[in-house]
Amino acid sequence: MKAAFRVVTFVAAMSVTAAAQVCPPDADDIVRQVLKQPRVAFAFGATVQRTRALGDCAASALMRSLRLSDLDNPDVAQVVLKTLGYAFSSPPSSVLIDRNKEPRAALLLLDIVAEHATDGTTRLNARDLLQRLEPVKPPQ
Repeated sequence: MKAAFRVVTFVAAMSVTAAAQVCPPDADDIVRQVLKQPRVAFAFGATVQRTRALGDCAASALMRSLRLSDLDNPDVAQVVLKTLGYAFSSPPSSVLIDRNKEPRAALLLLDIVAEHATDGTTRLNARDLLQRLEPVKPPQ
C-alpha cells in the first residue's frame, strides 16, 4: 500500500510540474550534471551558481531525471536535498524566471522525500528544508 502511494504521489507531482513549469533550456542538463558529481564536489563551482539561478525549476528537472526508486538511495536523496537547498539559497532576484522564485514543485518533492526516505537522517534533513522553504511559498 505504501509503495503504491509513493508511485501515485510521485507521478502526480511530476505531471503537475511538467505541465506548469517554465524552465531555462539547460535546466535538465544542469541537474544531470549535479547528479553525476560526488557529494563533496557539488559544494563548489559554477554548477552551484547555475543551480541557484533555477529556483523551482531545479525540482522539476530532478523529477524528470530521477525514478522514484532512486530516492531510496540515501546518497541520491541527499543530493536532491542539497540541490533544492542551493536552488533557494540566493535572493529571489538571482532566479532567472519569475515563476520559479516560489518553491511549488520543490515543496512537493520535499514532501515525498520527507515521507518516504529510507533513512532517518534524510527524512530529518528533508523536513528541515521544508520548514526553511515554507515561508517562501506564496500565500494561498
